[in-house]
Amino acid sequence: MLQRAKELSRKNPDSSNYLLNEVMVRFETLPDSIKAQYLSIRGNYHFFSSQYDSALWYYKQNLSGIYIDSDQIKAKMANNIGIIYNYTGKQDSAYKYLSLAYQLKKKWMIHQ
Repeated sequence: MLQRAKELSRKNPDSSNYLLNEVMVRFETLPDSIKAQYLSIRGNYHFFSSQYDSALWYYKQNLSGIYIDSDQIKAKMANNIGIIYNYTGKQDSAYKYLSLAYQLKKKWMIHQ
């Protein structure tokens, strides 16, 4: 269901939102890795719906490592956050998060 929601987030956000709401009903019972996926896809839904503040909240939850502590996922989230800040004209914040994404990606590549 999450994979389908991810595929739809760009082309058909309403359908993506419907599927994400179905997952949200069972959120607390899901494994942490699925919770992390959910946060990422929910952030994507908000991003493609131009709801940047909401997208930032979901991406930052994943960046915090609350559900999964993976440098690879954190790098993706930091990159997404940097892109949003760039879109919204907050260049200093964009630079901060894009630099963090680069550092996390480097760290992940070394330990792979």
